[in-house]
Amino acid sequence: MVEREGYEILHEHSYDYCLCNTLEVEVSQAEEALGAILYAISLNPSGFNVVVEPNIFVAKISERPSEDLPPFRLFFRLHEEKKRVDLLYVDHG
Repeated sequence: MVEREGYEILHEHSYDYCLCNTLEVEVSQAEEALGAILYAISLNPSGFNVVVEPNIFVAKISERPSEDLPPFRLFFRLHEEKKRVDLLYVDHG
């Protein structure tokens, strides 16, 4: 669980599984790459694209060849009334 200035961010088991087992990079490298987008999500999760109404969103990170990082897609559920975000899934989108 990560608490930030805005929304509380929780990891679902599905997110942790993907982070540890399905990505093409080490977990530490993926976590570092995702850090900036997680910060943005914690401040304004509704600013990202809705993929399933009403509350499933996707955040995308472009490939960064200079850092040897592939692109990422991070899917999350927003619970506006609880000021909480559940991280659901991450892959190379």
